[in-house]
Amino acid sequence: MVIMLKDMKEGCIFLWGIGVLLIELLTGRKPFDSAMPRKEQNLAKWVSLLMVIN
Repeated sequence: MVIMLKDMKEGCIFLWGIGVLLIELLTGRKPFDSAMPRKEQNLAKWVSLLMVIN
């Protein structure tokens, strides 16, 4: 049971990383950019805000 949960957690982390990488490639932005306005500095949060708006 513990091994399954560990594998599941590692799988989620892997998918999250692949998702961020794909968003970086599609948008041309870095995962964190301090030159952007505060709400747009973190790429993952910025994309999640766009998904909620649309």
